[in-house]
Amino acid sequence: METPVRHQCCDARSRSSTHGSGQMLQPWFPGPGGGNGCASVLSAMLATLIAMNFGFSVVISTAAVLYACAAVVFSRPLNAS
Repeated sequence: METPVRHQCCDARSRSSTHGSGQMLQPWFPGPGGGNGCASVLSAMLATLIAMNFGFSVVISTAAVLYACAAVVFSRPLNAS
C-alpha cells in the first residue's frame, strides 16, 4: 500500500529525476486517492442495499456493465497528440 510519506519522497525527487523508462516522475496529488477511498466505501454500502432489495444477481450484472463502460472509456488515449 502506498503511503503519503512515500509519495512526498517521490514528489521531492520528481523534479530532477527520471524513472527507469526515461520519463519524468509526476508529482503526487492526493485527490484521486481520496476519491477512490470514498467510492470504495460508498459502493460497498450501495451493493449491500441493492442486494438486499433486488438480489445479488442485479449487483453482479450492474458491476459487469459498469466495468465494461470503464474499460471502454479508459482504453482510449488521454491525449490525441
